[in-house]
Amino acid sequence: MAFKSVSIGDYSFIGAGAIILPGTTIGKYCIIGAGAVVKGHIEDYSIMIGNPAKKYADTRLWAERVNKYRQ
Repeated sequence: MAFKSVSIGDYSFIGAGAIILPGTTIGKYCIIGAGAVVKGHIEDYSIMIGNPAKKYADTRLWAERVNKYRQ
């Protein structure tokens, strides 16, 4: 029985209870929400949530929005 590998990019965060299916590639600087079920290719800087996981936002834009309110 052969298994497909999973690749997780640098500085990515995987939330508690998230399920990463075989053959999935997660890009750099991604956030995978708790309990999300992820499969396929996830682009760099993606925020993925849900079952099945869908792209919620881009971490670069989200960080800009958060920093705007901190000032």
